[in-house]
Amino acid sequence: MLHCFSFTSGGSSALPTVANQPSALQDEITPRSDLQSPTANLTKLYSLAVESSSYREIQTKIQVVENWEYTEINNDQQQQLLIDEILQPNRGCVEEALRDAKRNVFKDLASAYFNYSEETCHLLLHLLLKVFYARSFYGPISDLVDVLPSDLEFLSQSQCDWAFDIFAQFDSNDNPFPCTGSHSLVGMQRCFSQIKQQVDHHQSKSHSRSRICFGRRSISSSAVCPVGPAVGIATAAVAIAAHALITLVSFSFPVCLPSKLTNREIALMAQLDAASKCVYVLRDLETIDRLVDLLYTAVENDKFRARFVLTRGKDKHPIYEVVKKLRETHVNVVRQLADLEVHICLCFDAINSARSLLLEELHQ
Repeated sequence: MLHCFSFTSGGSSALPTVANQPSALQDEITPRSDLQSPTANLTKLYSLAVESSSYREIQTKIQVVENWEYTEINNDQQQQLLIDEILQPNRGCVEEALRDAKRNVFKDLASAYFNYSEETCHLLLHLLLKVFYARSFYGPISDLVDVLPSDLEFLSQSQCDWAFDIFAQFDSNDNPFPCTGSHSLVGMQRCFSQIKQQVDHHQSKSHSRSRICFGRRSISSSAVCPVGPAVGIATAAVAIAAHALITLVSFSFPVCLPSKLTNREIALMAQLDAASKCVYVLRDLETIDRLVDLLYTAVENDKFRARFVLTRGKDKHPIYEVVKKLRETHVNVVRQLADLEVHICLCFDAINSARSLLLEELHQ
């Protein structure tokens, strides 16, 4: 069971009809050239991300997983070796940086992020294997959809026997995807959310501190630096009002510009700003979570259709109707599996970028 890091101030008989898949998610995960305003920018960022060298490098590394047996992922040593290849900077670099860094709020936040991000990578690797496994047992379904005639009149009994066997095999497979809210990724989302709350809290405190310093310094400066306003007022007596106002502002403001923030406080604000950028991985996890939910439902619907055929024997009509429906829905499953693989790779990439940023701040 996951334990999130805790911070303190110191530290049916008729052929079933499947509900249409939500279109909102597809709008989010599939780039569209006709989108305008901020969404168009997200589409551009999406395209840049999947074309980046770091993304392609991760894709190359994970292809080895496709050749693993489904149970091989339970080999902790093999899994850790692959994680060490994918995750950059790796655990060794992180541990060294944390060991040498001075203890403060940012170090605690960074340490928690490094731990959570590594555990998230293990979970993403499990999901990736499920994607490859789902593709393998959907292979015969794809053949069925491609080979069987689209006209009932041309459907032979031998083809029905073949289809029946495929549906029996398909139904015997477990759904590789977890049902809504039951998988560990949900727990990791909570943990990253907790980090985000802590970062927001400490950023708020730092910004409040900077505003207080600014206010106090401004008041103090007005007492010890009367020359600026005086010159401005004197100028107003011999010039037009607009010109005098410009003179007053332009002269007096630089004189009284304050800052009592220490270098340590300024450095912490920069570190917290870096930490705030790292929690954007939450968006990737939320997208992956929704895709997993869609795929779980799609597999369950297809297994239900398979059982519909199995309960009616090798009769042509139910087989024809089920295959007809699969021709409509199977393309969605294929696309969603591809989308999930892409977003897993994007999440790996985002995690690596965040870890690099945090490591750089630790070295400051």
